[in-house]
Amino acid sequence: MDDLFNLGCMKETFTERQRFTQWWLWVLIGSLGAFAIYAVISQLIFNQTVGNNPMSNSSLLFFFIFVIAFVVFFYKIELRTKIDDKGIHLHFYPFFKSIYLWSSIEKIDFVRYGFVGYGIRFGGKYGTVYNIKGNRGFAIQLKDGKKYLIGSQETEKIKETTAFYHKHNPTQ
Repeated sequence: MDDLFNLGCMKETFTERQRFTQWWLWVLIGSLGAFAIYAVISQLIFNQTVGNNPMSNSSLLFFFIFVIAFVVFFYKIELRTKIDDKGIHLHFYPFFKSIYLWSSIEKIDFVRYGFVGYGIRFGGKYGTVYNIKGNRGFAIQLKDGKKYLIGSQETEKIKETTAFYHKHNPTQ
């Protein structure tokens, strides 16, 4: 009975936000951005071409804008996971949002996995994979057989929250 009382009081939920923070990834992306800045300054400001076969000024400007937009876009990518009394909400910003309702979830397993890649991956042992970093996460199997793996850096907190809601969901 205490658990049922607590379910009504448990309004705050688990939320996790992850971004690409791997140093080596940002060295690569930063190097591309630094090169674009160097090329624009050299060619457009100091009139010194870059390379043996330089781009036209308009092409170089387009390249610069494209690279800076790519860096900003990559910085904005975020994996948001929210767990509440309705289910598991997934928002892979800026691509899509999804919710897995408790009534549709068959089971949840917490796993350590080998490298599955970053971003969104389809197919394989875990079904659709959403991963920003690390090698931990939780695998969801829906009642219709679909599988998902969501990478997480806070699996212990997620384990507590999902155990509570999955156990006490009245629609199962």
